[in-house]
Amino acid sequence: MVNLHKKYEVQNVQQNRSQHDPFTLKRYEQFFSFFQKGAVKILDVGCNTGRGGLRFKELNPNLTLFGLDCVQERLDVLPECYSQKVYGLSTDIPMEDRFFDVITAGEFLEHLYPADVDQTLCEFQRVLKIGGRLLLTTPNPNYIKNKIIGMSV
Repeated sequence: MVNLHKKYEVQNVQQNRSQHDPFTLKRYEQFFSFFQKGAVKILDVGCNTGRGGLRFKELNPNLTLFGLDCVQERLDVLPECYSQKVYGLSTDIPMEDRFFDVITAGEFLEHLYPADVDQTLCEFQRVLKIGGRLLLTTPNPNYIKNKIIGMSV
């Protein structure tokens, strides 16, 4: 039997561009601009090393952040602004139903195997409060820089 968790961890452990690029912080600022009034519990899916969560807390210190990542080494270095660090997969989020006000998943879905996208979206719906917001982004395949460096599909 294939260990899906291990496959995702191996696939993602070497991806570290978001730890340094300015686009990551801009994306989190954009996410924050779409938080509904009164949003407190935030799930940061694919939280990496927590740069985005730090930005959220700068913008609103009252947020309660939960970081979900499949790479334990990343969770080990998450800043203390995260109330909970969750080692797991987006296809089986170990949280109760209707728990989060906002789920963010920046540049995340394209890292999933196609067969896992539907289950991930179902999990997002399950753990998101009614009236909550799912904020996600994917790369623009037509962005000229992506085409030049071969990141376009």
